[in-house]
Amino acid sequence: MSQVFSVHSDDPAILRTLCQSDPTPWCFIPFGEKRLTRCSDAFVRLWDISELCCESVCGSISLDDPRFQRAFSRLGLSSEFLNDIADGIHSTFESASLLVRNDGIRLRIALSSVLDDNGRPAGRLVRFSPIIPSQLTEQMVASVAEARRRLTILTERESEVVDLLFEGRTNKAIAIMTRLSEKTIEKHRSRIMQKLQLSSTAELVKLIARARLFEESPNYGF
Repeated sequence: MSQVFSVHSDDPAILRTLCQSDPTPWCFIPFGEKRLTRCSDAFVRLWDISELCCESVCGSISLDDPRFQRAFSRLGLSSEFLNDIADGIHSTFESASLLVRNDGIRLRIALSSVLDDNGRPAGRLVRFSPIIPSQLTEQMVASVAEARRRLTILTERESEVVDLLFEGRTNKAIAIMTRLSEKTIEKHRSRIMQKLQLSSTAELVKLIARARLFEESPNYGF
């Protein structure tokens, strides 16, 4: 049996906070409408649809938008199942509870009924739970371990500069925070790139991001 939730606010600020803080991919489909009127940031990242999202209230996307359909087709899927949910064909989604993307990621789907403040059906909340195959998990763990190993060759000062670069700090800002000259920071950056055998700051950021996967982060669950 699907869960039941109630909608208590139309405040854009509250809705935006919910969309940003909930780490799970979900979207809300109103009954009788072929569109998403709410979706979490994790949902946007899952399907790579940031270009379609309205910044005001977490996204309002037509299910018939060709760009939305292309986002699914890139991953070897069809967005028709969302249209079926909008049409009320699926009530508990028992008949299609698992989607498999062409990158090997499996997505379990769960539906929840949503009621308005008067207790009337308002729509359905669709949640996606990624199931990562064990071989991909092993590859990811190995990739993270390798990234961390590469970063261990940096000195304490170089690691400090890397941390600040990852935060998006400019050379000038790093110089002020470390009480060093900008020229010295430039030299540190040059040595860091040489040691890690990287050719661009973008590659460095990717390496740091990979190394920091699985690190403890705040729990935003409700």
